[in-house]
Amino acid sequence: LAEQQRRALEEQLRQTQKSDALGTLAGGIAHDINNTLVPILGTVDLLLFDAPDEETTESLKDIQSAAGKIRDLVRQILAFSRNGGSERVEIDLVAEVGSALRMLRSMVPTTISLDFETKLERCTATVNQTQLHQVMMNIVSNASSAIGSDKGAIRISIDQVEVNDVRKIAD
Repeated sequence: LAEQQRRALEEQLRQTQKSDALGTLAGGIAHDINNTLVPILGTVDLLLFDAPDEETTESLKDIQSAAGKIRDLVRQILAFSRNGGSERVEIDLVAEVGSALRMLRSMVPTTISLDFETKLERCTATVNQTQLHQVMMNIVSNASSAIGSDKGAIRISIDQVEVNDVRKIAD
């Protein structure tokens, strides 16, 4: 029994170290992308002032929009990669989980669908966002590993339940 507990703790430590390393890597990549993105956005803004025609203006706005989406993704990656300590904030869990899953989609093989289901429009919770993203990453990574190279689906859902007895949570 003690040997099994030791192995389980060692595995948990390895998983934590992997998460930390992935967060560091993601942060470095996000900073590199951001450093490339800033001059692109600045140049597009300058070009919009002197655009010669409507077609050019629309093309520049398309570039600006796409770069803005990348900038938002970089912010999400940086939020994920930061060590948030124990800072807890109130968030919309539906939006945050959906955002995390969009970011994590790239780590799942194309043979596996990654689905998010909820009937709730909004669900507020007070959480540590970094820990929430790490949990989401672990769930998706573990489920993907369990499915392997087979076809499969990972379904994440959020629902509201009332718990009157803590023993019923496991049901």
